[in-house]
Amino acid sequence: EEKSQLSAGINKLRSDNLVKVVSIIRTNMPSLSDADGEIEVDINALDRKTLWELHRYVNACLNKNKSKNKKAPAQTTASRTLQAQQAQGGSPQKKA
Repeated sequence: EEKSQLSAGINKLRSDNLVKVVSIIRTNMPSLSDADGEIEVDINALDRKTLWELHRYVNACLNKNKSKNKKAPAQTTASRTLQAQQAQGGSPQKKA
């Protein structure tokens, strides 16, 4: 169950986050790298230490992405225009 959740979490990561995943695996389990430097990962072959490091990293990445998505809703064009006018010291003009 936890291994399948970890695997699903890894699949949700952005490509720039996958570099760290590979680094964690290579550091903890260098025997999994072949001569070309490629890694073929069987999640069942990873030791506990590696699994825990991956779990912590993946959760941190996914939680960070969730918090970015929960920020203030996008502004409308009208609200951006109003803010720009106010920043320039102008008063908003009503259209008739």
